[in-house]
Amino acid sequence: MKRKTTIAVLIVFVLLLATISIAIAQNVRPVNADTTWDVNADAATVNGSAANIIAEGSEGACTVSRAGLLKWDVSDIDDTSTIGSATITLHQINFNIGSTASTKLGLFEAPDGWDETTAQGSLPTPPDHASTTALAEATGPFDVNGNVVFQASGASDPLIQYIQSQMTGDDTVSFWVEVTDGCPSGGTALVAWNSRESGTSTMELSSPTSVGLATFSANDSNTVNWPLIAGLFALAAVVVIGIGYGVRRSKQS
Repeated sequence: MKRKTTIAVLIVFVLLLATISIAIAQNVRPVNADTTWDVNADAATVNGSAANIIAEGSEGACTVSRAGLLKWDVSDIDDTSTIGSATITLHQINFNIGSTASTKLGLFEAPDGWDETTAQGSLPTPPDHASTTALAEATGPFDVNGNVVFQASGASDPLIQYIQSQMTGDDTVSFWVEVTDGCPSGGTALVAWNSRESGTSTMELSSPTSVGLATFSANDSNTVNWPLIAGLFALAAVVVIGIGYGVRRSKQS
């Protein structure tokens, strides 16, 4: 009886170790766990300052007074990766003037031929949002010390399509940020957020499917599924205790 019990315990442990090995080998996760880039490389404002990135519109039509420029290098993403969702966060609002709950900020395609050292007069010209469709919009109120967040998902979304095209193009994603709506008549609506020197804005991209480390990026990391492993060991402990209790009861009887 004792020998059979020992064999049973060994079989249980072998099965548990095999399960753990399989769990670790097949442990995959969505790429958005650390697929994040920030604007530390390049950020600027047309007619703005080095300390703040500024979007400003004047009068009811929100005629562009100042527009923010943002740029991300996405060269470390595999060109074959499919982007399923994107979250772009402008961090952190330093001040706003005349913006209300109806004020909107829009993201627009921007050229890549600039960096933070480019002189103001040599920066590109912002698009006219009255005749150009925004890739995404965020609606106020924009609170000081808060963030502006643009979100998109789905292969047919214009923002996703633009990012995807840049990944398979020059690996650089650039945006204008403009005030597109909600400007007071006879006044301006302005939102300013941190520049490179005083904060970080981020773009987080995620794949619609889970992928393994080898198929994504050298900068990604495949984490160990510790909750699963802990659960398996807890199960093993219960099984061993149960077998031991059974053996003890059989001996007493």
